[in-house]
Amino acid sequence: MGFKRAFIIYNPTAGRRRDPKGRVASFQNRLARFDIESVAESTRAPHDAARLVRQVIADGKFDLLIVHGGDGTINESLQELVGKDLPLAIWPGGTANVLARDLGLPFGSRRLASLISRGVSKRVSAGRAGKRYFFLMAGIGLDASIVKRVNYALKRRVGLLAYWFAGFRQLFNWRPEQFTLRIAGIDYPATFAAIGNSAGYGGGLKITPLARLEAVTAFPMLLDRFPDLASILSASRKSCSAASA
Repeated sequence: MGFKRAFIIYNPTAGRRRDPKGRVASFQNRLARFDIESVAESTRAPHDAARLVRQVIADGKFDLLIVHGGDGTINESLQELVGKDLPLAIWPGGTANVLARDLGLPFGSRRLASLISRGVSKRVSAGRAGKRYFFLMAGIGLDASIVKRVNYALKRRVGLLAYWFAGFRQLFNWRPEQFTLRIAGIDYPATFAAIGNSAGYGGGLKITPLARLEAVTAFPMLLDRFPDLASILSASRKSCSAASA
């Protein structure tokens, strides 16, 4: 399948690289060498990626959507893509880029343009939590609390360390609430859960390493007591050992 006309959505604040507009223009030139026309537009505010995806779908003029940003920008785009017949190409440009790493995608624009020109594609699954879809995982408890409290100004300066700083603060300040998770008709008590649709978690951890984006089954990781850092790392190591056994 060869692509002829692509729309590029890029987040100018993602990652820590300079001159996002110039970087995108250079990528468009690379696509043009493969006879792929492209139009690019930046996001201007949170949730703007979803608006742009709706616009692209309504126009019906493009046969490929390229999203340049981090996992958050991709997640925003996903909300409008599920069930639509519009292929998505991911151009990693964020802080963690967990999804791109899980898929083994190239980070360099030259290799990515070549990959797109060959029409290489892969069908993946998406999970759903309430009304929102996700590629990576849905977190309940400590995980959700950490993400909510990440200092994004700090993230722009130090990258992934911002998540670790937020995590350490939450380990001391967070008060767990026990909930029950029902899986295949069985109830499990927990204070922290991650429902993984993919292996990667961020920060180099893989707490649901058996999960695969190509599959339609998600894998849970549960803790039924206060999850300190040691227990999370231990769960990650045990899961990785089980995956490699």
